[in-house]
Amino acid sequence: MIKIYINYKFTDNPWGGANNFIRNLISYLKEDSEIEIINNIEEKFDIIFLNQLSEGPLNGSKDSSLRKLKNQKKSGKKIILRAINLKLHSYNHNIYHAYLDFRLINFMNNYVDFVIFQSEYQRNFFLGAGFRNINNTVIHNGTNPNIFKFISRKQVTGKVKLISSAASSRESKNLKLLADISKIKSIEIYHAGAWDKSLDSNNIILLGTKTHSEMNELFSKMDGFIHLAYKDPCPNSIFEAISAGLPVIYYPNQTSSSEIVGLNGIPLNLNNYEETFDAFKNNYKELCDNLIKTRGYYSINRAANDYKKVFELFR
Repeated sequence: MIKIYINYKFTDNPWGGANNFIRNLISYLKEDSEIEIINNIEEKFDIIFLNQLSEGPLNGSKDSSLRKLKNQKKSGKKIILRAINLKLHSYNHNIYHAYLDFRLINFMNNYVDFVIFQSEYQRNFFLGAGFRNINNTVIHNGTNPNIFKFISRKQVTGKVKLISSAASSRESKNLKLLADISKIKSIEIYHAGAWDKSLDSNNIILLGTKTHSEMNELFSKMDGFIHLAYKDPCPNSIFEAISAGLPVIYYPNQTSSSEIVGLNGIPLNLNNYEETFDAFKNNYKELCDNLIKTRGYYSINRAANDYKKVFELFR
């Protein structure tokens, strides 16, 4: 029996990709007879599993105390950390952000027993920031196929109906580009989640924040998912869309999307937007056929089993 304390306290409400993944991971691991999830840090456990340093929305989204984590390490606990992001990667450069990143990398190099990255793209920018712990691997995320239910699709008739989603409206979500693209007459774009109110949404139909069941219902009415964010370590929204049977149009540069999507979508042609959607429509059946073959990869079952293999290293 492996006893694991997970310091991230999730919410069932919409709260972004990390929250969704941790909730699904815990739910899956609780069904495993060889793993016991410990809810109280005062109880006995073997491994403390960190979602980087965040303690989650039900703990006020605060960061864990490095001093307390180091004390756990001294007491013999093993620390496994799931990497999320670096301040200098996702926000503006300043001295304080550089300090926070330096402190995090130092902790990962010297106190963490094993690091799980969400993508090769993510591991590379951590390596560029000084990460040197050889005990690491890449495990792509996964989603719950019982929530995001697969629908087989064959062809697009009429306009291409696309949906996007975002938990925040920061610059790297590329909402301005999404709004510009919405002017193309051969497509319809729907957007769920956060929107920058200073931006003209043009022809985008804004849907507001939606629950997971509402997103699944929306997915069932769409032809594809459009994800134009960059600097994205491993977008859970792509896993959810593919799980529901939607091929993806994604931003091609400085992000993990191409690594995650593979043959289940196409990159946005930055030199000719309209050509992208023509190609999407012309290759639609092939994209959807590939989704049928690969959809299992995007499930929490595959991801959780990969995480379990890491936990078993410290049995």
